[in-house]
Amino acid sequence: MVLVLAIGDFHIPHRAAQLPAAFLSLLQPGKIHTVLCTGNLTLPDTADWLRTLAPHVHLVAGEYDLPAWPSLEPTPTSGASSTSTSRAAPTARVVAIGPLRIGLMHGHALVPADDADALAAAARLLDVDVVVAGPGYAGVDCYEYEGRFFVNPGSATGVSRAGTASFVLLDVVDTNVTAYVYQADPAASDTPAKIVKVEYAKAVPVPSPSSDVNHPAVEVAPQEQSAQ
Repeated sequence: MVLVLAIGDFHIPHRAAQLPAAFLSLLQPGKIHTVLCTGNLTLPDTADWLRTLAPHVHLVAGEYDLPAWPSLEPTPTSGASSTSTSRAAPTARVVAIGPLRIGLMHGHALVPADDADALAAAARLLDVDVVVAGPGYAGVDCYEYEGRFFVNPGSATGVSRAGTASFVLLDVVDTNVTAYVYQADPAASDTPAKIVKVEYAKAVPVPSPSSDVNHPAVEVAPQEQSAQ
């Protein structure tokens, strides 16, 4: 089991001061294995906070993550004594978690944005099973389409059409994904988050008994497995 946090569109401090209190109490270090962030952090401080939550953090840039600002993504260094540098976050990337390939993007460049067919075309281009993409203003959503699973985590601070803050936790077991959608009122400090569960199972083709074709291995990002 690998627990993955899909989150994005913070817009801190320009359009929101912080996450809802209900989210801050839930998102604590030591619980999450991987973070997939759809961008629009707008400040590196938010990226630093995400890195306290999980050992694996993958970021993409949103339209408000200006390249002139300090980079959101550190460059790996060869040793502890190396000087820390930074690089620009990509606009899209593929993350392998076990046998699943997950495409990560903000989605603002798709035409039209948050369109099922546009997202499906992007999924085919990236050759992925799951797509985690915004834009957050469209609101949180999880659904299966053309055999793939699409996750829009919405806005972590409620900068969306509905004004509801949200994120999604993905419980990944082999090729099965259970998505837990968390939603909260960003103005309510004493209201617990609402949770909705959505399930997805990748259809695995059964090989023909007579087939003896060898398929070459395809290298992507390093695969992430649970320690359990």
